[in-house]
Amino acid sequence: MTDARPALSRDELLRKRGAERIVDVLGELPERWLLVSIETQCLYLVEASGSARVYGISTAAKGVDGAEGSFGTPPGVHRIARKIGSTSPPARGSSAASLRTSSGNRATPAATT
Repeated sequence: MTDARPALSRDELLRKRGAERIVDVLGELPERWLLVSIETQCLYLVEASGSARVYGISTAAKGVDGAEGSFGTPPGVHRIARKIGSTSPPARGSSAASLRTSSGNRATPAATT
């Protein structure tokens, strides 16, 4: 007997593993959460509905390293303690922080399926 379920895409598998790790650490899954994939160099903004926005990113050239002063990308589950800068003026040319590619062009998030 074969499993009739379709295989998960790489993005779906990353989000599934990320969600499992967050639940292991926090005990619950927040309504919105971020996943940074060093492998794919993407940041995923995941909603409880299962939808996600994907942004290309660049993690540290020094690799994964959580030691203070290492200049590496810290591994693990992190909570955003508070929002800062909410009273600051918006980024130039946008009502929110602009995302830029290495060539200086504006990046647009790609919704996953």
